[in-house]
Amino acid sequence: MRRASEAVRPFGGRGAVANAAGPAHHSRDAVKAFEDGLRRFDEVMECYLMTGTRDVLIRVVAADLGDFDRFLEDGLMQMPNIRAMRSSFALRTMIRRDALPGV
Repeated sequence: MRRASEAVRPFGGRGAVANAAGPAHHSRDAVKAFEDGLRRFDEVMECYLMTGTRDVLIRVVAADLGDFDRFLEDGLMQMPNIRAMRSSFALRTMIRRDALPGV
């Protein structure tokens, strides 16, 4: 099994995609159901509940645009009660640290 840090690099290998999405309703049950639904997808590497204009930020890996399109159309877009998706693609990694600072 490859480590996520080895697998995530710009398209041509595996690309990192930040996808902002969220449940259509914001009840505790709706957010929990959304989170549970995302756990089904191996492409989802990280998911964060956010403040501000993005409800949920999802880090997804995909081999190429076609792979990401399949994830969206056959996966994420099929989840009930999803709304307002926005995707951003990583062009390259500028800084990545795995160790916490010694503060």
